[in-house]
Amino acid sequence: MEVALVGFGETGSTITSLLIHECLAGKIHVLDTSDEVSGRLLDMQHAAAFQNIVLTLNQPDALSIADYIFFCAGVRNAKNDDRINVTSLNKELIALVFGKKVLHPDVKIIVVTNPVELISTWISEYFNHKICVIGTGTMLDTYRFKYLLSRSLNTLPGGVETLVLGEHGLGMTPIISQTKVKGGKITSLISSSELIGLVQELKDSASIIRKTEEATKFGVSECAVLLLKQFESPHPKKMIASIAVPPDVMDVLFLDSFIFLSLECLISKKGVFAAQLNSVSKSELTQLRTAAQRLEVIYKLK
Repeated sequence: MEVALVGFGETGSTITSLLIHECLAGKIHVLDTSDEVSGRLLDMQHAAAFQNIVLTLNQPDALSIADYIFFCAGVRNAKNDDRINVTSLNKELIALVFGKKVLHPDVKIIVVTNPVELISTWISEYFNHKICVIGTGTMLDTYRFKYLLSRSLNTLPGGVETLVLGEHGLGMTPIISQTKVKGGKITSLISSSELIGLVQELKDSASIIRKTEEATKFGVSECAVLLLKQFESPHPKKMIASIAVPPDVMDVLFLDSFIFLSLECLISKKGVFAAQLNSVSKSELTQLRTAAQRLEVIYKLK
């Protein structure tokens, strides 16, 4: 398997390290024009040697021969700033990266760059929606919420069932109505005031991390690699990811534009299939509509 990685910053290099550690690729092609990645790349090449994996830098045909492309290039939002504020700058990178390159028809593009829903939309649009594009989206927010709930209830994250949908960032919508811990409804296990506090902590997670770190990278890298592994699996699995909103969900969310949104979906070797938007409460549906329509407004403006 050949993997291309666009952007070798904090997240791109973490994804590369995971790919090497789990022996998920025979060749990894790094694309980054910065003068400051040579030392990092050499260090990673030394690590890859343990697994007999080859790393290349800025190989001209890297994107054309890749089975998977991780799109990690982008300008990072300022600390405590909305991810949406780097939209225009990161959108411009799409044409610069892909140019007139012809990709393998079965390639999977996994988008990490923020704002992930809009960048996923524009990459799909760039290839006339003929290439499989998926974003990490609120998968990370879902796992963060699992962690926070498990910490609060002194249990393991695996015992928590929850979903966070919508927009990765301030527009996220935790689906409290479907949240359970060891089969028990969360509303019967935690007070409403504590739950409100945990949701706020969830929304503040990136800011808390970036008080001491340049970027959030470990969690989102796990999400990105998990998507690749699931695309290699013959067994469909429900996951949260940023995907093209299907027509029936567009109607429910009052959308008239083709955009991506973080939704529950089934992923396997056969591709990506959106699950039905069921069992959300009225207030949760309102939040999802607000997030979706906000993204649609920005999509139309940009």
